[in-house]
Amino acid sequence: MTANADLSLPARGALSIWFTRSKRFWFLGLLGQVAVATTAGVTAVTGLISGPIAVLLGVVSVVAPVLLWRADTLRQRADTLLRQVELEDGFGWPIDRKLLSDNLVMAIPLGEKAKARAEEQGTFYASSRDAGPARALDNLRESAWWTQHLSSSMAWITGAAAASLFILALWGLLAGFTVAASQDITKLSNVLVAILGLVVTTDLLRLPVEYKALSRCACECDRLATALLRAPTPTADEAFRLVADYQLNRALAPQLPDWVWRLRRKRLNEIWNSTRSQSEDLHESAQ
Repeated sequence: MTANADLSLPARGALSIWFTRSKRFWFLGLLGQVAVATTAGVTAVTGLISGPIAVLLGVVSVVAPVLLWRADTLRQRADTLLRQVELEDGFGWPIDRKLLSDNLVMAIPLGEKAKARAEEQGTFYASSRDAGPARALDNLRESAWWTQHLSSSMAWITGAAAASLFILALWGLLAGFTVAASQDITKLSNVLVAILGLVVTTDLLRLPVEYKALSRCACECDRLATALLRAPTPTADEAFRLVADYQLNRALAPQLPDWVWRLRRKRLNEIWNSTRSQSEDLHESAQ
């Protein structure tokens, strides 16, 4: 286990930085989409739009997907390493050395930052069990519990933001059609800008739905992992299937921003430590 841990340490540092950079690109791309939707709605309602603004909106609407694509690329790289680290930490399975070496080569420019992150990530899980199915399920319960509540918070936040932007974009579209009905061809740009804003906003409406779906999936994985831990001897096959299902759904869902974790970590840590950290719920059920 010590040798495996030595290999996972640099992997933890690299994946942590890649996740951070991925979230930055994702945030900038999302911010670009929000800016396009907001500006489009406002200009369509007020009728105040110039050529440069229209061009800028077009540029941002093109750059934003590129930033999101870069975010997805970095996230896939980090997710691949994270799955290996989780399996190593939970089951004691060694990290694929070929995969690790290739990723560490890509992480060379990260230098000392990766080493510092690796030290921070060294004791990520609270479980004190030995490597095996039980520890993997313990780790899963902890990760899924945090994901459930953080994604639930993001569902409410993004839902309120997306609904506001959608109303603004729809209002702008209706105002744009009213202006276009005046037979002034030069006002047609208002309609086009409003349509652009509405399309971008419609894409943003997926976020609260996907965050809510992730929260429900994580809750179910937590419940199933707890049920398996209550069994006399959970098997590696059962634990791995559940861990893999959780990892897949997490990878397909939107990212959880670091700021929402910082915002809620103190209170969530207190609740976890007082109710779940030492598997109190498992001990109580066995009594």
